[in-house]
Amino acid sequence: MALTGAPAAPLSAGLRLSARLASRERAVGYRVAVAALHLPEGQHAELYVLREGESQVHLTPVRFAHLEADAAIVTTDLSDYAAYVTRGQHQLRDGDKVRILPTESE
Repeated sequence: MALTGAPAAPLSAGLRLSARLASRERAVGYRVAVAALHLPEGQHAELYVLREGESQVHLTPVRFAHLEADAAIVTTDLSDYAAYVTRGQHQLRDGDKVRILPTESE
């Protein structure tokens, strides 16, 4: 084990410190924009998703391994879906029809 930001002098016995252990294993999952997560109060995270060729959204419960500043690593299997809603999800209900807009890079 290596300490990052370790002091130059050795630590004394009985010294109080705060530490956080980090795993070297990376979570396997889907990188999803945090803004796309629907987080109803007191419930698990949810995501509005679409299947290929469909315009009807499905509200799907998701689990995530960890959050980053702008993304979450979702561990729920999303392989049945082609896209997820990134804007306006607060106005949607499960089963609503949506129109997919091109991204800024298209």
